[in-house]
Amino acid sequence: MLGNPASGSFFTQISDQQTWSTFWQQTYCSQYYCPSIPDVDFNTRTVLVVAFSYGGAANLVSVTNVSEFADHLLVQATLTTEGLNCIYPAIILYPTHLVDIPKTELPLALNVTEVPAPSC
Repeated sequence: MLGNPASGSFFTQISDQQTWSTFWQQTYCSQYYCPSIPDVDFNTRTVLVVAFSYGGAANLVSVTNVSEFADHLLVQATLTTEGLNCIYPAIILYPTHLVDIPKTELPLALNVTEVPAPSC
């Protein structure tokens, strides 16, 4: 895992069912509800996770491109933040984007472009 969820963001790849199940349980399940975990064939696929542990009601993360180089994967993402002079509900969301890619063991590199939402 790259980054620290408690400090703002993290980025990781999931390559096995046990890690996937643990991630899904910790991220999407509560004591009242747990959505069905998506099936992933980890013999042929890897799941990339880009997440931010902070965010207001308007924040959104989107993986825009994944490029494979000889020695690493470059994942490009956009983080859209709240617009100036906008009023949002007083809730906190944790923007996360999961991407399923062909199986890889290459190290990861993340490039995040921060873009403000339009002003209100």
